[in-house]
Amino acid sequence: MSSETTPVAVPVNENKIKSLWKSSKVRNGLMAVVAILGLLGSYSQVKSFVSDSAISSSEAAGKVGQKATVEMLVGSDKFFAYSGNHNLNDGVFPNQTFVIRVTGCKTPVAQKGQTVRATGTVAMYNNKPQLVVKAEDVKIVK
Repeated sequence: MSSETTPVAVPVNENKIKSLWKSSKVRNGLMAVVAILGLLGSYSQVKSFVSDSAISSSEAAGKVGQKATVEMLVGSDKFFAYSGNHNLNDGVFPNQTFVIRVTGCKTPVAQKGQTVRATGTVAMYNNKPQLVVKAEDVKIVK
C-alpha cells in the first residue's frame, strides 16, 4: 500500500470569484485589512522610536563609542548656515558638557529651551562628548 496522494484539480467558477470581488463587502473588507496592516507597520516604527530608553547628556558622556538615545534640554545652540550644521548644547557655550551636532540642516532644527531627543554613536570632539546626527534624526520632545 502506498501513502502517496494524487493531486486533484478543483474546478474554479470564475463567475463566482468575479461576483465576490464586485461585492462591496468583500472588497471593502480586504481594503480594511490592508489599511490596518499599513497602520500597524507605522505604529511599530513610532513605538520603536518612543520606546527607546533615552538617557541624559551626562549619562551619555560615559558611553563614548556606544550607540545611545539622548534626551536633553537645549541650553544654547549655534546654526552654521554655510556648512548646514547646527550645534545643540546642553549648557551655555563654551561651558556645555554635551553637544548634539546636527548635519545637513537648511534651517535650525531646535532652539534654546526646547527638549530634544536624538540617537547616534557617542564620540569625543575637543574633549567633549557629542552625537553627530542628521536633521531628520532629531525630534523635539517639548
